[in-house]
Amino acid sequence: MLWPDDDETRRRVQRPVGEWNSIRVVNDHNVVTTYINGALIGKGSHPFTYPGWVIFQLEGVAMRFRNIRIRALPD
Repeated sequence: MLWPDDDETRRRVQRPVGEWNSIRVVNDHNVVTTYINGALIGKGSHPFTYPGWVIFQLEGVAMRFRNIRIRALPD
């Protein structure tokens, strides 16, 4: 289940075309929390059992990435 499912927040925090957005995804004990430009846009759970791929899903738009960092959370 995703919370909050708030399209207005997503629209409000996204930067205009030509500016970079900051995306932060945290998986802490199978609870996945997602932020765009510092604003909480989604939270849900998933029973991840092993390390794997990082995937961004896009629908009909191009996307570019820079300054990607992946790190383990402290225990």
